[in-house]
Amino acid sequence: MVAHNIINIISTILISGVSMGKITIKDVAEHAGVSTATVSHVINKTRFVTDETKEKVLISVDELGYRPNLMARSFKQGRRNLIGFVVPDLNNIFYSDIIEEVERTILPYDYRLVTSHTKETKKRESDFIDSLTSGIVDGIIITSTMSSYEELEKHIPKDFPTVFIDRLLDNCPHDTILVDTFKSVRVGVQSLIEYGHRKIGFITGIPHISTSIERLNAYIKTLETNNIPIDKKLICYGDSMSQSAMPHVKSLLQLGCTALVIGNGIMTVDVIYFLQENNIPIGEKNGVDIVGFNDYGGINHLLHYIYSIDQPTKAVGKAAGEQIIERINNPKIPTRQIIFESTLCKKHQFKAKLSVKNLEWKSIL
Repeated sequence: MVAHNIINIISTILISGVSMGKITIKDVAEHAGVSTATVSHVINKTRFVTDETKEKVLISVDELGYRPNLMARSFKQGRRNLIGFVVPDLNNIFYSDIIEEVERTILPYDYRLVTSHTKETKKRESDFIDSLTSGIVDGIIITSTMSSYEELEKHIPKDFPTVFIDRLLDNCPHDTILVDTFKSVRVGVQSLIEYGHRKIGFITGIPHISTSIERLNAYIKTLETNNIPIDKKLICYGDSMSQSAMPHVKSLLQLGCTALVIGNGIMTVDVIYFLQENNIPIGEKNGVDIVGFNDYGGINHLLHYIYSIDQPTKAVGKAAGEQIIERINNPKIPTRQIIFESTLCKKHQFKAKLSVKNLEWKSIL
């Protein structure tokens, strides 16, 4: 079913690029006063053409409304000019921003993006990869839910252009683009401790993925450095998707936590929503302090009142787009690992407006 749906989508994309009128490459050549070969070289970027001649051809293409037959071109060149992107959660703006930047990066190379949403499910991920790499796309970008590369090895054809992003798989032989969040989480937890917090809860994502492991290790290491005992009851696991963090907030506050560390952006927003709905002040005196991930910019003003970790999504998307294009065009180049740094933004300080509601929020738990 997955393969059938993807093939239908690809067929629609390809057919939409086929000229349905009577304008041909010969018509463009006659209009521009050049040969059909020259028109082909301009459109396909297969040979140098002077700027003056290129401009004449492009003007003719525009005036005549000519649209190249993408399906014919793909068979001739042996390429589909499509790149697959397998992501865990399209509702997560972190991935939406990366997708947008990848599309912007590959478009000048005449590539389009086909996106598949796995919902953090291993079976959906392997099925999508099987389908996309079966001749549908020329290369693939993956954010994997798998525990190790061994789980994916049989699904990715040998030498197929592949780039992994965001999550590191052990023994992965492909290009990888990551963001280091270990340092930012450590600085954030240290800030909570310096502010006076000692009972700090942690809500992380799927336990086996590298980002969850990295961020939990940063939390544990910082507590140990400050001689604060590790209480496993204060460490909770969600599924890295929306709605999975909220059930843990109430239990952590009931255990006496005065601060929370949240493992990704979409869960951070959910925690903020829970606190708002229950009239629990955020970042104020008598309230709850938060270290979380800000993938939403200024969409939620309360993100300004937490210790927020920003990740360079545009840089990740641009690097992923450039790397997959390079891997398609030069498959023998050495494997690369690119690591970007995250940034911790300390919360905006403001005077707490104390009220009976603010002082008595614990009574609702």
